[in-house]
Amino acid sequence: NSVGAGFRSEPVSASFVGATSQPINLSVPECQTSLVLSWDRPVSLNGSTISEYKIEYSTDGGDSWLQASSGTGDTSRSFVDTNASADSSYIYRVASITTDGLVSDWSTPSNAASPLIYAAGCGTEASPYQIETWKHLHNVRQNLDAHFVLKNDLDQTTSGYEDHVKDGATLANGGKGWAPIPTFSGSFDGQGYTISGLEIERGAGKLGLFK
Repeated sequence: NSVGAGFRSEPVSASFVGATSQPINLSVPECQTSLVLSWDRPVSLNGSTISEYKIEYSTDGGDSWLQASSGTGDTSRSFVDTNASADSSYIYRVASITTDGLVSDWSTPSNAASPLIYAAGCGTEASPYQIETWKHLHNVRQNLDAHFVLKNDLDQTTSGYEDHVKDGATLANGGKGWAPIPTFSGSFDGQGYTISGLEIERGAGKLGLFK
């Protein structure tokens, strides 16, 4: 140019840093006493580094979502929902959070699951529901065509007796005692254990553990 040659500028490279793609393969195993989520990391990090994940849950099939965790605090890809109730069915979704605070899209929702209301098992012939307390026994009425196995004796000293049979001199259920399980069509294997201390005050008729 008219004032002489200038300095040659060096090429400048710029790297894109953005939110990651969504976490994938979110699942919640069934037949668990607590709901344990697991997932895989996003396929694309977009130049970012994941710092943690956030999690939401729905009990109405995904119509509305509530916060399960605003941030897990680390990059592990599992989460235990200790607040889930056996009275509801849960689905979850997960999003990643980067060290720059960028948030990914939500993952595809998980399968539906509920906390187990027995000691263990899935209610099948190969994996029957396991009964260890009076509450577990009471819950049989919620799965009338399932398979069950008794894991120990049930008597006046077993957990749940006061709630479902008798508390001191007072019968449970408004003075009626044990509520017989209706119309049972599953299987119940006592494995040689005994159920004792059953008391029922419900008028005439043949009543016992089952109707």
